[in-house]
Order: sequence, then C-alpha cells, then structure tokens
Amino acid sequence: MSKEAQLESLIDIVLPRLARCDQNGHWTGTAAELKVELCRSSYVGHDAEKLLNWNNATGTLLGLLQKRDPEKYQSGRVGHDRDRVWIIRLPADT
Repeated sequence: MSKEAQLESLIDIVLPRLARCDQNGHWTGTAAELKVELCRSSYVGHDAEKLLNWNNATGTLLGLLQKRDPEKYQSGRVGHDRDRVWIIRLPADT
C-alpha cells in the first residue's frame, strides 16, 4: 500500500470520530493540524507517527491524495500568512 493510501486509511478511520468535523462531515485545517489529530488518536496514533515521521510528510501526502481525488481533498491558501488549508470531504455514510 502506498504511503498516501496509508494516510487516506488513517483519515477515514479518525476524521469521522472528530467533533471538529462540520455537520456535513467535512474537516478543515492545515496539514500540521491533521498530523496532530491523527497522532493523538487512540485508534491509529502509533501508525500515524510512523507514517508521518519526516518533515512535510502530511502536506506532501495530502497533495498526492488531492491529485487522485480532487473532490475529496481540496486546498487553498488563506489568511495573512497564507497557510495552506485543507478541506477533506468525508462520505455522508461514515
């Protein structure tokens, strides 16, 4: 399984359980915030730490996922410091 597929698997396990997702099941935040959420998870934290152990791993892998599924993974730059913010759209049945 590719590293980006591994990340997607972790995302699909953790994000539906987060209160931070909006009423549509969409998660919004930076790659660094996603890494914290995944590594903090009691479900997949250890796996996330192993997968995302190199600098910019989360952002790089999200970029690869965005190329594969641009409807699910969207990004843009916002704010004064122009951080890249990701929107991850989870299926309604998760």
